[in-house]
Amino acid sequence: MTGGHVLVAASTTLAHQSALPVLVGPEDAVIVDQYAHASLHTAVALLKGIHVEPIRHNRIDLLARRLTYLSARHPRVWYVLDGLYSMLGDFAPYAALAGLLEANPKLCLYIDDAHSTSWIGADGHGSALDAFSDRSRVVVVLSLNKAFSAAGAALVFADAEQRSRVQRCGGPMLFSGPIQPPMLGAAVASAKLHLEPAFAGLQRDLTDRIDLVLSLAEELEVPLVSRDRTPIFFVRFGPSDIAYSVVQSLRASGVFVCPSAFPAVPHNQSGIRFTASLHNSLDDIRLLMGLLARETKEHHIRASGRQELEDAVALELESSLA
Repeated sequence: MTGGHVLVAASTTLAHQSALPVLVGPEDAVIVDQYAHASLHTAVALLKGIHVEPIRHNRIDLLARRLTYLSARHPRVWYVLDGLYSMLGDFAPYAALAGLLEANPKLCLYIDDAHSTSWIGADGHGSALDAFSDRSRVVVVLSLNKAFSAAGAALVFADAEQRSRVQRCGGPMLFSGPIQPPMLGAAVASAKLHLEPAFAGLQRDLTDRIDLVLSLAEELEVPLVSRDRTPIFFVRFGPSDIAYSVVQSLRASGVFVCPSAFPAVPHNQSGIRFTASLHNSLDDIRLLMGLLARETKEHHIRASGRQELEDAVALELESSLA
């Protein structure tokens, strides 16, 4: 599926905790995106004595600046990020990252692409593996949960030596055990389905649903925080009581969605996070988007939500650093 050297772990969290302490050298530096998945932040916290700093979400300009500074002081600089961010549904800026990789030989990328696994990429191998022609300094982690519908994770390395080193030295690889046999069987069965010629048709069917959400959002003026072509969508409503009220209103109309509130998002930046899947009919999507249009108009939600959300998170980040 991946065209790389793969090591299977019991979960993405345990994969990160196994790999990062082995891959990151004692003199290296680490930059972690503020929106990187919580499992990445947990794993980065295990890097004792390593220079670690957060950075504002997807800010390539800031990343380039810090990369220049840290490269003069460290043998390698790791940027730890998501391939597809699970809350807002936006991709990493792959083209810009590929340019940075080419320009700076000290840059290494560690990408959690759990939310891209299965629904995008050849044979379902996600978005990140297609983004870089040279993956010699790129490690990608796929999820065998989520759209893959089994359990576990797959670490994709550029070479066999790197894979072997994590397998032999990554702590959870030694003491956390393998995927449990029933879920291992499900993962093998799912992998076989991904390699079937018909699988690309399932991906196209999902893309049709994604495109319908995006077109209806534009037509009905539903202010999605991100308009990237992914199955994850977020509509910001601000205070959590409004978000909860919208959830209850939609439920009364026959539609179930989930609220996202603090601490998953900053205070007063709550919203509705929903995903499109093949279990949703086109009529289901039309119903949802019509109801969201009604709710956003009722609560006077503005389309400028993304920048306000990022600014609010940035303030929290700067406060924590201070």
